[in-house]
Amino acid sequence: GIPELRDKISDHYKFWYDQDVDSECIAVTAGASGAFILALLALFDPGDKIVIMTPYYPAYINTMKSLNLEIIFIEGEHQSSYQPTLKKLKIIHSDIKGIIIASPANPTGSILKNSELKNIASWCKKNNKIIICDEIYHGIEYGKISDTILRYNNDAIVINSFSKYFSMTGWRLGWLIAPKNLIGVIEKLSMSLFLCPSTIAQMI
Repeated sequence: GIPELRDKISDHYKFWYDQDVDSECIAVTAGASGAFILALLALFDPGDKIVIMTPYYPAYINTMKSLNLEIIFIEGEHQSSYQPTLKKLKIIHSDIKGIIIASPANPTGSILKNSELKNIASWCKKNNKIIICDEIYHGIEYGKISDTILRYNNDAIVINSFSKYFSMTGWRLGWLIAPKNLIGVIEKLSMSLFLCPSTIAQMI
């Protein structure tokens, strides 16, 4: 991604969440789907186990299957808004390497409560579990805005896009936030798979 756009995304996190995000921890990608593929490739090996709640966004599953990752489904429950809970994660934690979270979620639209988000994020950090959080629907909630997982775990991977809140559907421009030491790996993978995100889209 061009440095100016990465700086603007960093500014967005300061303005929107009052959260400091170094622009060198940001990778601009060919949409959120591109960001998701890059994150999985950089962080997981074939056979690794990843937790995801049901119901889920089908593209997540198709991508993970194509990379030969083992998917552990946790049945969503109405009382927890079909979102993960720390209690459920603790039951299966020894077998998993990571977890996928979406809040607000597709297709349910449910939002993980900040208290539960904090608990899960802190537990993942303490137990060396990779957490990928899809925050693509941030900004289009009703009422209180969702908090970023980065407030509770600065090792978390955040995936977002200009498609929803910024109304740029079809421009295929997203971003990924990760620890600085992973950005170089993601950059090399991106050059091999996508070359680069659209320059025109980045300039808009």
